Amino acid sequence: MKTFIICCAAFIFTMGTNLNAQNEINLDELLTRLKQSYMGSITDVFTSEELAVLDTHFESVNSDNTNFDNRGPIIRYYGPENVGGNFGFIDKMDPAVFNPIGPIGTADFDGAGAIFPGSTMAHVIDNAGNFYEVDIITGQYIPMGIILPPTGENFTGMEFNHSTGELMAISTDGTTNQSTLSMIDPVNMTASPIGNTGLMLPIALACDENSQIITVDIDDDMVYRIDTNTATATVVGSIGFDANFGAGMAYSTDALKAYISAYNTAIGTSELREINTETGLSLLIGTIDVGNTSQMAWGGAVNSTTLNTIDENYFDFSFSPNPSNDQIELNANSAIEKVAIYNMLGQNLLTQAINETSGLIDVSALQSGSYVLNVTINGIDESYHILKN
Repeated sequence: MKTFIICCAAFIFTMGTNLNAQNEINLDELLTRLKQSYMGSITDVFTSEELAVLDTHFESVNSDNTNFDNRGPIIRYYGPENVGGNFGFIDKMDPAVFNPIGPIGTADFDGAGAIFPGSTMAHVIDNAGNFYEVDIITGQYIPMGIILPPTGENFTGMEFNHSTGELMAISTDGTTNQSTLSMIDPVNMTASPIGNTGLMLPIALACDENSQIITVDIDDDMVYRIDTNTATATVVGSIGFDANFGAGMAYSTDALKAYISAYNTAIGTSELREINTETGLSLLIGTIDVGNTSQMAWGGAVNSTTLNTIDENYFDFSFSPNPSNDQIELNANSAIEKVAIYNMLGQNLLTQAINETSGLIDVSALQSGSYVLNVTINGIDESYHILKN
């Protein structure tokens, strides 16, 4: 078991100031501190000057970090890069380049987030409990309210169940084996605890196509499978490296693989890795943002269909309000041929022809919850996540 420390920002700042005043930073002390486990941001533990010293050290000791064979479906991995302070993405084929979209818009460290399946919208919770929707195309953070974890805990991971559309989150107090799996209700802004996983530092969540939830505990660097009904955690196996700080996980339904973006203590920066969900072992894809200390505290894998919409910009479409009580207004540059609404089981609840560049749909009869809005423009379908109050 690794030593865990909850860092105090004021203490870290004072330590960094004193070291700078002495015009020396003790590398051995930094490396000793790095061996301890932290569940938050690396910038709360090390000053920018200390990170520069660590960068220089690891550049001198690391060999070329070549990728393993990463052929397969094109996967784009979105999330916040907390050291640089930007939301953006990396491509699985070339994680060495982080592509910023816009500044991180949370009020506190955003340690938990997930992209709604098949859409360009993510949900994020920061350490203060602020809940946001994030447009991954523009990087805009939209405040939605406050969702608090169990007392004394912070949310460290979040993921949608690909079968039911339910939003799950995991939280931990970081000092005992008290970590809670919860169901998140983004309409009523509540977190309903399912149970205690018994893990020390579960740092992220991923859900496969069979609704199996997995997490990585950075206290023992093991992968666990979590029962969504009881929160019971079952060990899968070792991840194979010393992970630290807030990390991201995501599952690609295109590649049928799980991915993790995590800081590797041995090399002094973050990597994108593929996780074998049967054994727990991870395989290196590549270093994230080569040449810089990096940390992606949550991540979402976007599939090829959604990427086509993002990259080729088929049509300019918007809708509001979201969440809605009764009606949703639709607007586009080209004629909206039709819209359809589906529940999270894929059942069609409404289909309506529009054939105009704007229109209204009545959702007053829908029960409160999450739905998928499918829009057809110029013969092209795109899906969006909507909430009914």
